[in-house]
Amino acid sequence: MRFEIDERIHGRGEVLAAPDSGEVERLARHLAELGVEAVAVSLLNSYLDDRHETMIARLLRDRLPGIYVTAGSELTREWYEYERCCTVAANAVVGPRMAAYVSRLEDRLGEAGFDRTLFMMGSNGGVLSVERTLREPITLIESGPVGGCIGAGAFSEALELPDLIAFDMGGTTAKYAVIRDGRYALHSPYYVGGYATGFPIRGSVVDIVEVGAGGGSIAWIDGAGRLRVGPRSAGSDPGPVAFGRGGGWIETPVHRRSALAAGYAADGPLIVEEYGATTVVGPGERCAIGELGEIRITVGG
Repeated sequence: MRFEIDERIHGRGEVLAAPDSGEVERLARHLAELGVEAVAVSLLNSYLDDRHETMIARLLRDRLPGIYVTAGSELTREWYEYERCCTVAANAVVGPRMAAYVSRLEDRLGEAGFDRTLFMMGSNGGVLSVERTLREPITLIESGPVGGCIGAGAFSEALELPDLIAFDMGGTTAKYAVIRDGRYALHSPYYVGGYATGFPIRGSVVDIVEVGAGGGSIAWIDGAGRLRVGPRSAGSDPGPVAFGRGGGWIETPVHRRSALAAGYAADGPLIVEEYGATTVVGPGERCAIGELGEIRITVGG
């Protein structure tokens, strides 16, 4: 869903039209009625002057308690509007889930007697405070594989090998990064899903490249009889086939995305195919098509 606000800052930084608080409050009420979980605020020239974006985000946070609100100028002040908009939109997508995850993690750590400071691995190879993680969760993108590569860098230093290739295979993908003279390259923008078909994220990410599927990637046959691998993973349970915990072939229907109308719902396992994307709904999950045509997957039926 996209909504417009009547405002404009000129490309030279002059204010041409300031946003009206009444219009923002009406929008907030409408968003509450729609039951949104997150809101991304992105204005054309906010990299020059963020006052309008800041005002809109502040009002929305005041009027929408419990709803995740993020603004593009809080994440990047570079002038590329498309990349900036993609970045804040992605931040809004992962924000609510990250907030819930971090809350559970802190509770579990507290129950276990952890009384130190919690940090998160950042995509640039550094660490982030919990506060910054919740404000900028998109800065954790690829942080798992990046963490593995940073570990390889520590070995590089200890073994006095300034040039090497760091390889990290997880459950879903396998990635590598190159260390030259003991240093990693940082990349911005980073294209999630690859340069050709992915979308850009503005922010420093270790230059890491996907080279294959992961150890737990699930092999399956699509509607045309072709063997496919991933993107779904077996996770830690039952885990990769090498764990010997069962698994094997599963009979599952394959649906064309264009044939599924709003209101459709079915339990997994099933596969939904469309141009450029494949959605795999695993056993114990439920797939539903929302009013706007979006695919919603819930765990536990």
